[in-house]
Amino acid sequence: MTALRVLALLPLLALVVFAGEPVPEVAPVVSGNTAFACDLYGRLRGGSGNLFLSPYSISACLAMTREGAAGNTATQMDDVFHFPSTGLGVGFQGLGVAMEAPRVRDGHGPDAQEIPAYEIAIANRLFGQTGFSFRPPFVEQMETVYGAGLEQLDIQGDPDAARQRINGWVEEQTHDRIQDLLPGGTPTADTRLVLVNAIYFKSSWMEPFQEKSTQDAPFHRADGTDVEARLMRRTARFRYLGTEDLQVLEMPYRRGAMSMFVVLPRARDGLPSVEAKLTPAAIDGWIRDMQSAKVAVQFPKYEFTSSFDLTKTLAAMGMEDAFSASRADFSKMTEKEPLFIGIVVHKAFVAVDEAGTEAAAATAVGMRLSAAPRPEDPVSFTADRPFLFLIRHGVTGQVLFLGRVVDPS
Repeated sequence: MTALRVLALLPLLALVVFAGEPVPEVAPVVSGNTAFACDLYGRLRGGSGNLFLSPYSISACLAMTREGAAGNTATQMDDVFHFPSTGLGVGFQGLGVAMEAPRVRDGHGPDAQEIPAYEIAIANRLFGQTGFSFRPPFVEQMETVYGAGLEQLDIQGDPDAARQRINGWVEEQTHDRIQDLLPGGTPTADTRLVLVNAIYFKSSWMEPFQEKSTQDAPFHRADGTDVEARLMRRTARFRYLGTEDLQVLEMPYRRGAMSMFVVLPRARDGLPSVEAKLTPAAIDGWIRDMQSAKVAVQFPKYEFTSSFDLTKTLAAMGMEDAFSASRADFSKMTEKEPLFIGIVVHKAFVAVDEAGTEAAAATAVGMRLSAAPRPEDPVSFTADRPFLFLIRHGVTGQVLFLGRVVDPS
């Protein structure tokens, strides 16, 4: 029996939203991805510390894996990831096209150039054991629909060299922000296939914060202690929502095609309550009810990396058969030897400063043997306590990144 080893890398999360109706062809995939994002975050939020992941990266990598599944294994994966009954590959293919950056004019006069509003790179790849037979329809689908070409490596003969090659590819795709996706000891000699997704995002704010306005200030942690944070400051018009329990702020990136949505509890210890309410309907409701307002923003600079082993988490969510050597059915991948998923790991990076945001993530699956301005007082939005944040694509509604900050230091 050949084992399947899955490793997943998660990126930094921010919520990006852009006004507009979802693209019909991708809507079922986006809806399912958002539901999975909320389900997975609900499983992971019980841990301590900052948290960041790319639900898109995980869904995309496991979607490729799902294309090779059959029977009850496929059914369980569909249930956990909320994959549509048809059009899975076409949906992810359409998402990649839909999220291509619009172009903006940079500079003035004759030297001005048209440049992408943001930098986004999404890449998929298969790393297979040299000489191992994969079904031609599966390989063709991976390449034509997911853009995942098959590269052959001698994983069985030199697992560490294969690990270095795969990690090197991930580092290249994420501008060196995700390193050592596969830890030492993985893949193992009985790994026959590693499926990888990598995503990189970087953009400037629509209106940057001025560095001279950034000041040291206390950040109030939920346990009653304080840490020093660098709070950026800016007063301007933003889309904003205020309720009895929380505040929501949209900070758009250049051209407004992507935005960070920050969900700030009113109470110092209110983040768990907000996290418990995180659902697709809640996200849609927050965005729908936001209005233009003058807001005095204070927001911390931060940079951190999150790592997870999702093997037990995904099995507990309902896809037990995929991780079982005796029950897994990935017969659409190969007819030579049966495969199963051995491990899923995820790693993500995020950095937020006066200029904008940079985020990166990777996932690997290995198969082992607005209103008019008017005079008004600004609303205060001071993110000096734990908060939730997301990055979401506006036209499609795809959540690219999701996370929380409980300690920006």
